[in-house]
Amino acid sequence: MQMVQDRMAKDGHNVPSVSHYFLMEDKGVVGAYSVLYAPVVFFWMRSDMTGITSFRGLALVRQTLREMGHKRMILPIETSSPYFEYLTGLGLNHLGKGELFIGEI
Repeated sequence: MQMVQDRMAKDGHNVPSVSHYFLMEDKGVVGAYSVLYAPVVFFWMRSDMTGITSFRGLALVRQTLREMGHKRMILPIETSSPYFEYLTGLGLNHLGKGELFIGEI
């Protein structure tokens, strides 16, 4: 998983506790997500990827959650993300604004 962490850091992003990642044959690691615990999804996709790549990634996230028996997911996203404006059109409800914090235990 270190290669995934390194690639996210290079892109200026972070997904805590990565459980899955996306590989493209010609591009290597292009995204990652975490669905280890509650159905809270931390999702990253490389900034140089197209929108369709992100949509396909979200479909894989939903499939993973369905296989785990979840019926809902929570997807934190930064308002500056180019993906932000599309989420309601993809069936996600906006719950309001907030900030996330992470700390070592």
